Amino acid sequence: NPFSGRTELRFRVPSPTHVTLRVYDVSGKLVRNVLDRPLIGGNHTVRWNGRDEDGRPVVPGLYLLRLTAPGVELVEKAVRLR
Repeated sequence: NPFSGRTELRFRVPSPTHVTLRVYDVSGKLVRNVLDRPLIGGNHTVRWNGRDEDGRPVVPGLYLLRLTAPGVELVEKAVRLR
């Protein structure tokens, strides 16, 4: 999943539930809290613009996108190119 500007994570939740999506660097430091709210059941797409909590672009490298909901944890790798 190499990206330079933004990346997307597509997922489905079977019923309404609270979902979080957080981005971490390889050392485990939280970079950005992208999503933290209830969602309706169905398909969803969440975008991360490659910026940290302060709105600064993150450095090129490997990042982990961790999506959690009750009973679910999904981790995807994302590589920022520039």
